[in-house]
Amino acid sequence: MAIDYEQIRKDNIEEYGKGTRHLAFFEQLYSDGTHFIFEIVQNAEDAKAHKIEFRLFDDRLEVRHDGRPFNEKDVRGVCGVGESTKEGDLTQIGRFGIGFKSVYAFTNTPAIHCGNDHFEIRHYVRPFAVAPQPVAKPWTTLIVIPFDKEGITKERAATEVANRLRCLSVRTLLFLASVTEIEYRLSNG
Repeated sequence: MAIDYEQIRKDNIEEYGKGTRHLAFFEQLYSDGTHFIFEIVQNAEDAKAHKIEFRLFDDRLEVRHDGRPFNEKDVRGVCGVGESTKEGDLTQIGRFGIGFKSVYAFTNTPAIHCGNDHFEIRHYVRPFAVAPQPVAKPWTTLIVIPFDKEGITKERAATEVANRLRCLSVRTLLFLASVTEIEYRLSNG
């Protein structure tokens, strides 16, 4: 059954209001804007992924993992505030329902492609269907983070993200149970 993005969008407008300026604090959740990389790793871990791949381009970051496919609860989770899918599950890392929002330090429109679900999130909480983008095996999920944030050049975003990716180490894997491999590819090879 297809996920009804329009219904989720309507529910979120009712829940969070027509305006979204009050949600702009998500852009500054962490003092380091690249913290979202760790949030994505945590979400992949919670989806029981074994492998994660980061591909950095001059204008975007693409993240692939081989975890379980998204379901409606997951879509509501990444599009909501406090809509964690992890409450009460002590094996899960995040539980406040805001970690994914840290991507808004660099983007206005993150997109997720997984199985038959292809959507981007506008205004922090509003999912919209987008054209399907294939996710080649062994991957199940593709997250695209375009560097389209006002006030941050694509060059600055790519540089900061590249620097963070270079700092990933074995310590990143230390407390993960499922993820055993993280690979990154920078735009300059």
